[in-house]
Amino acid sequence: MPPTDQPVMGSIGNSGSETTFAGLDLVRAAAAIAVVALHAGVPYLKHPMPGLGWTVQDTPSEAVDFAFWSLELIVMPLFLVIAGFFTWRSLGRSQPSGVVRSRAKRLLIPLLFGMLVVLPLDLYLWVLGWVTDGAVPMVKMKSLKFDGSIDRNLWGLSHLWFLPYLFTYVAILAAAKAAWDRWGQRTAKFGQGMLRQIQPGSRTIDSICIAALAGAASIVLIFRPEVVWGFQHAFLPVASKWTYHAIFFALGVSLAWNDPQLDGLKRWAPRLAIPTLMMGFATIRLGQWQLLAVDPSPISVDLSSQMVSMQIEGEYLFRSNLSHAITAVMTATTAVLATLVIMGLAMRHVLSVSTAVKYVAAASFWIYLVHHPILGLAHIDLKWFATGFSPVAKMIFAATISVAFSIATYEGLVRRTRLGKILGFQYSLPSERSDAATGQQLAESEIENSPTIRRDEDESDATISIPWGRGSLNPGTQESGAMDPDSTNSDDSTAAPGHGSGVGLPIRRSQNIPPRRAA
Repeated sequence: MPPTDQPVMGSIGNSGSETTFAGLDLVRAAAAIAVVALHAGVPYLKHPMPGLGWTVQDTPSEAVDFAFWSLELIVMPLFLVIAGFFTWRSLGRSQPSGVVRSRAKRLLIPLLFGMLVVLPLDLYLWVLGWVTDGAVPMVKMKSLKFDGSIDRNLWGLSHLWFLPYLFTYVAILAAAKAAWDRWGQRTAKFGQGMLRQIQPGSRTIDSICIAALAGAASIVLIFRPEVVWGFQHAFLPVASKWTYHAIFFALGVSLAWNDPQLDGLKRWAPRLAIPTLMMGFATIRLGQWQLLAVDPSPISVDLSSQMVSMQIEGEYLFRSNLSHAITAVMTATTAVLATLVIMGLAMRHVLSVSTAVKYVAAASFWIYLVHHPILGLAHIDLKWFATGFSPVAKMIFAATISVAFSIATYEGLVRRTRLGKILGFQYSLPSERSDAATGQQLAESEIENSPTIRRDEDESDATISIPWGRGSLNPGTQESGAMDPDSTNSDDSTAAPGHGSGVGLPIRRSQNIPPRRAA
């Protein structure tokens, strides 16, 4: 999800109060770490994900397996609900075309960077891992030609699938909003009675929306359970995968429309926490049981195609269409409830977040973008050079290394650089914004009270020299009190180019600046 520099403030909806969504900053930062942890556990799965190939396969672990499937159920729905929530809020403040242009820059440019830089690294590291495992010969590093299931599942957007999916959701929602703004009001009179019954703020409407969307997600999983319990790899959106995740984006939109301050979510989230945990545990166990009947090799599998039987310890377990349907309904319901409970608890108990959390939240998009090849290489090294470590320790170590390296590259290569500006990942620390604002105030005070005049040789102009000045001194160019070190003012008479030792402000002699009076 694209980063934001500060907690989101707003008051869209029925309530006139201002809400700080600091809790969602914490959720977003935690979700970024959770995605890394999810991928860090892949080599150690006791119930591997059908269709998913990885650099290596290592010693399986029950604990890692349970953690992996727990995260798989909720982490992407969580991202998408938050994305839908804030997209609708953005559409309430900006024109739909502007929102689409903004999201195109913040999603498609990083996607292009990922396809040109990250995915090639992924490809060669994955093949390197298979070579070290003895699965393919060394010559495949050059030819990149594979047979059967490997070739069918190798090519695609990998973890970057989220970006084009999210952009299409935003574009469709913006188009619908624009159409309603243009034509909807003209036809609304034909349904005024019904519209009066579905005004925002109704708890009944909120419950109906949640139940309907959970039901729609269940239907998708009944026909295509591999959306969650398998891996669908492609360059273009897969219909079932696109539809399932669109439902969670729509859930976020419905929250923003009916509960814009998330007050209702904060009220009932604690009541559902324990039931959601119990349902989640049962869902994961049922899903793992279903996976026992599936070939774990990385091939395309239709888990719902037919009844499957398997003999385990002398007993036959029958995977029927009924058990698939139960698993699908429980999976979708758990994903919906867990997402809402996490958001509600965060909004209820987190009123502010530390600078470190804001920093990780701002870096979360970069972490998501680049962690994949780092993890792949770490897994290869851990398999061959840390043979005595437990799978849990390897998972934690791989995730830690990946997050640490991603943050290091964010700080050194992205946060304050031209690359970060192009990708939309720049971020100013609160201390940097404070220092910039203080410098601006001092500069303005110096200009007003005690200017020092330096005359040019032709004596046609005079220049105020402010030794500590940096960047633009026009307060109208600043946003939220933060100074962008790369910004320049379009008026050359009020801002010096670049980042010199001072800011020169040309002043005509005709201004007749009075001398400084003695105290």
